[in-house]
Amino acid sequence: MPASPRRDILFFAVLPAPVAAVRIAQWADGLRNQYGLRGRRRPTELLHVTLNPVGAYLDLPSDVLSAAIEVGSSVEAAPFEVTFDRVSSFKGTGRHPLVLRCSHGIAELMTLQKILGAAMRSIGLGPGNRSGFTPHVTLLYDRQSVPESGIDKPITWMVREFVLVLSLYGLSEHVHCARWPLRG
Repeated sequence: MPASPRRDILFFAVLPAPVAAVRIAQWADGLRNQYGLRGRRRPTELLHVTLNPVGAYLDLPSDVLSAAIEVGSSVEAAPFEVTFDRVSSFKGTGRHPLVLRCSHGIAELMTLQKILGAAMRSIGLGPGNRSGFTPHVTLLYDRQSVPESGIDKPITWMVREFVLVLSLYGLSEHVHCARWPLRG
């Protein structure tokens, strides 16, 4: 049986502020060295917190993109501050995602995720809310697991917008299809 073709993934996300993204990348490099990890660090420009997936597509249908833009345009939320201050590995099959986890701003991220999920469900777009949502930034994937620990200098930024991202499979490239400011 032939392998199923890989698909591009459309999702809503929060991006770290540019200064925070650079600090996250530096922290990931330090963790690679500290734990002897071999996984390649995610490129700085791909760092994000996934809020809600829309779907996976061989060729993104224009009606799905339009519906996702409609969903994003309907969201109203105020800007908020987040702090990422812990690192750990999630369980994976073969390769464990090494992630940066959030302690401050988690309620606001979860609220934004729920608002988006409700808007998605209201127009029949994608799965809506994900169960077990754990806000995180994926740093790399590695066969070795890293125990949860705090980081010396937490990484904080103001979330002022969210984006609709199309992740192009196999290209390590994200296309930002739309972005919306948080107001309030």
